[in-house]
Amino acid sequence: MDYEDESSSSISIQLRPNYHFLTRTDTIPYVGATLSTTRLSNGDSDTSTDFGVQAGLKTFLSKDFFFQIELEYLMQSIEDIDIKTTAVTLGMGYKF
Repeated sequence: MDYEDESSSSISIQLRPNYHFLTRTDTIPYVGATLSTTRLSNGDSDTSTDFGVQAGLKTFLSKDFFFQIELEYLMQSIEDIDIKTTAVTLGMGYKF
């Protein structure tokens, strides 16, 4: 099969509200939810609806700069196919 002539694209809209617990330390735990929809296009158009939950920790290294670790469980549904994903994310951020 020749894949050189095939192209694909996707557009996603995602909502990820989080609740940050109040602590008196530089480490802040949080929990949240994910709701998103993705339109996939590779000749045919499919729409994915995604639901998930996440939990994580932010550790502030200074007043505004933090290190973050997050665990997310995501459930996706594309046509009649259900996909379940678990992901661990590491990151750094800046609080404005």
